[in-house]
Amino acid sequence: MKAKVFFQVRLNFLIVFITTFIWLLVTYLTKLEKEEVLVNFYNKKQPGDPGWKKIIRNFETSKNWNVPNGIKAILLGCVLIYSCLFATGYFIYGKIIEALICSVFI
Repeated sequence: MKAKVFFQVRLNFLIVFITTFIWLLVTYLTKLEKEEVLVNFYNKKQPGDPGWKKIIRNFETSKNWNVPNGIKAILLGCVLIYSCLFATGYFIYGKIIEALICSVFI
């Protein structure tokens, strides 16, 4: 039993190593994207600051970082989906009070 687990762990490490090697190789061997494309993307999506400082500095684009609002939206979306799932399950099993409590968040 231990030998089977050992070989599975070794296989997983091998898969992770090969995958990481390939994506690093592809990343460094492909040509860089044009700066106009990066500026266009930055202006449309407004990604976070840490990796985009060079683009912001060189092209003086507007500096709006909406990540905190996006995180709030993700969390509220998770609450909505789980509330729907639990409310449906509670309704199916006849637990009306719990279902109504979950339905308040919908």
